[in-house]
Amino acid sequence: IHLRDINPSETTLCVIDDFVCDDAKTLKKLDNWFIASRRQGVQLVIITQKDTALPTLWRSQIGYRIVKPGVNPEDMLRMLHNLTQSANIPKVMALYKQICEKGKETDFLLIDSVTKELKLKFRWNYRPTDIGLVK
Repeated sequence: IHLRDINPSETTLCVIDDFVCDDAKTLKKLDNWFIASRRQGVQLVIITQKDTALPTLWRSQIGYRIVKPGVNPEDMLRMLHNLTQSANIPKVMALYKQICEKGKETDFLLIDSVTKELKLKFRWNYRPTDIGLVK
């Protein structure tokens, strides 16, 4: 389906499943979806095992990330270096470790790249956290 074929007066949910094994040329074909989809009423959901493996353009357009327990700590650090100041990384890593160790199987870290409120940037499930983030 082409983006131009979608009716912008309707809301469309598009789920893109993990492209970790695909090459850059294949992924490039979807760039327009990340650039122009909102104007067409399309909400994108990306399911991936490795955020840092996604093209930079795609990552820059992601407003919300849900991180389940089990992410490689090195991958988590790489992702956080792109999303927050260095001073915040140990605090977010501690929150994620707490979620992994004490949370239920359904718990997750929600990373909100859209909000301006510090307490809403990194949440345990949907609950705000006050982990002392630096602006």
